[in-house]
Amino acid sequence: MRHIITLILLVLAWPGPQVVTAAETRAAFTLNQTVPDSAAPGFVRLSLAPNTERALTFALTNQAAAPATFDLQVVDASTGADGKIQYTPDHPTPKELTRLSQLASLPAPTVTVPANTTQTVTVHLKVPEAGLTGDYLGALYVRRQAPKAATAGLQNRFAMAVPIHLTGLTPTTPRPRLTLNQAALRSTAHGLVVSAQLTNHTPRTFGAITMVSTVTNAAGKRLTKQTLTQAEMAATSIMPLALPLAEKSLGSGRYTVRVTLTSGQQTYDLVDHFTVAQATRAETLGHQVPPLNPWLWVSAGLALVIGLLLLLLWRRKETTHDQTPHR
Repeated sequence: MRHIITLILLVLAWPGPQVVTAAETRAAFTLNQTVPDSAAPGFVRLSLAPNTERALTFALTNQAAAPATFDLQVVDASTGADGKIQYTPDHPTPKELTRLSQLASLPAPTVTVPANTTQTVTVHLKVPEAGLTGDYLGALYVRRQAPKAATAGLQNRFAMAVPIHLTGLTPTTPRPRLTLNQAALRSTAHGLVVSAQLTNHTPRTFGAITMVSTVTNAAGKRLTKQTLTQAEMAATSIMPLALPLAEKSLGSGRYTVRVTLTSGQQTYDLVDHFTVAQATRAETLGHQVPPLNPWLWVSAGLALVIGLLLLLLWRRKETTHDQTPHR
């Protein structure tokens, strides 16, 4: 009996899987522009003359009860696949034109703000001597670093962005130059997808767009159609298209991607092609049973051992009781 109790205590003390601490659910900081002559309260909007330097100030408030370190970055506006302008890092941009990030600089890439404190962050802009033509869109993008003490579990790294809209004194053409290229077929776990790049090469924001994208085969049969309304494109940005196909396989041949855009009186009809050298099928993951947690196996085995030992103990006790002489 003593050995069985010892075994049960060892099982109860056995180290189980590590509990993941719940990640924070709020940002615990705010970011606001404090440029007095900006034309819009929610973001910075300015027109600057040639050969001008300007400091833009932002108020970064750490609302947490401990100091926090933030990563700072000036990002260029991009266009998402849903036809919306966004302000996040790591998006492809046309390389032939100047962008906001090339005009801006930061004193340091990071800043540490004490608890419950507001600190000023400054973005320095420098307009070249030749001046600027059109629109330059971007944002001050601030992301809070994960606390150094947090070594386990999921950690949210919250980010905020305040847009910056800089306009040159020289107006640009009212009709942006758009191109469609790099059409290709991709096979994914979710099916076949046709990708392409729709590029706005002009420093002019383009909005109120109705966009219809189609993919057809060599015989003219339409394989897919996607329609976006009230779409917009940031100045000098690339919109990545991803058009899913219902077909599970695609035969060899030449295929056409057509994108028609309408905004007011402006209409674009853009075409690109891709070729499938040999029949392509969508990748399938199949039905995969997720592997069981190894601790479940350990716990089940130990529970079985304890159950057997308790059963043997009970049977031994019953046998002893039956063999006890009655008086």
